[in-house]
This record gives sequence, structure tokens and C-alpha cells, in this order.
Amino acid sequence: QYFVADEKDKILGIGGYDNQKVHTLFVDPKQQGKGIGKKILERILSEAKRAGIKGLDTWSTFQAEKFYSNFGFKKIKKFTLQCQYSSIDFVLMRKKL
Repeated sequence: QYFVADEKDKILGIGGYDNQKVHTLFVDPKQQGKGIGKKILERILSEAKRAGIKGLDTWSTFQAEKFYSNFGFKKIKKFTLQCQYSSIDFVLMRKKL
């Protein structure tokens, strides 16, 4: 299930979820700080709860950890995802619905 925030045929942000995890919550950097990510995540949490999902995980970047914490996500652990030529650090976070 994915949601798109748009205005005048321009995509401002996207985000989605499945029965376990928030996926691809992204807001155009030029549009950040305007509440777009908040609205998308509120919709994700509302729809997931309505669908009977009891909790969701997310892989947060360190920069977004406070954002998710503000919605009640709790830090579970830090981990690094190895890619072919680099690595990416994440924080696994979880919220009960």
C-alpha cells in the first residue's frame, strides 16, 4: 500500500507499508519541513491500524530517527547494510499500533 503527496502534478513525497514494515518514506528535500512526511506517516499508521496490523517496523536513517520517535517508534538496534561498493547505516525502529 503506497501513498503519494502531490501538488500540481509534482510529486512531493511518497510512503508505503506492508503487513510488517514502513517502506520508502521520502519527501523531496526542497519540500521538507512542511509537514508532508508527517501527513504521509499519519496516513500509513491509520491505514495499517484499520487493516488490523498490530505493529510496524521501519529502517530509519540516523537523521530521521527523531522524526519516527515523535510518532512513537522505539529504537531496537543499529545496523549496517552492506552494498557492493559502500555501506549504509540504519536504525531498526518499531511501533505497536
